[in-house]
Amino acid sequence: MDNICDVALGELGAKIGIPSLKFDSAGCCQLAFDSRWLVTMIHAPAVQRLVLSCLLSSSDGLNNARTLVSMLRANFLGSGCAGGSLGVSPDGKPCLQYQLAYAELGEQVLLARIESLLDQAELWSERLQRGESDSAPGAEKTKHGLIDGGLAPSWMLGRV
Repeated sequence: MDNICDVALGELGAKIGIPSLKFDSAGCCQLAFDSRWLVTMIHAPAVQRLVLSCLLSSSDGLNNARTLVSMLRANFLGSGCAGGSLGVSPDGKPCLQYQLAYAELGEQVLLARIESLLDQAELWSERLQRGESDSAPGAEKTKHGLIDGGLAPSWMLGRV
């Protein structure tokens, strides 16, 4: 019987016009968007999660300590990257990652998280390119209602 990751990926593939979309033998699937973004989906059964990862297009800001501090602040409870986490890959490239628990998975959720990942990858790639540090209070809201570099996302509010 198919596991929940295979089902969600199959449903996503059908929705986006790639009915044969599936994980390889290592539990990995990659999708390219706009000839710029490569989203890697990794099926991680040991932790009951699907990991979404996207390399950011610029590593220029990694030479700026203030930008690195901004990345770390954004990682605090996922508040600066729509619930995701920023990091540096083993080969030194900045990346953005989301983790989805199997219990959350479904084609709609997966598609929404991929769209969010791409939105955040765009924002953070631009910030890295410019070498920006934290946004000032009152910074622009992103598409997802977060204050970039500032307030906690709505999914955190009301939780204790």
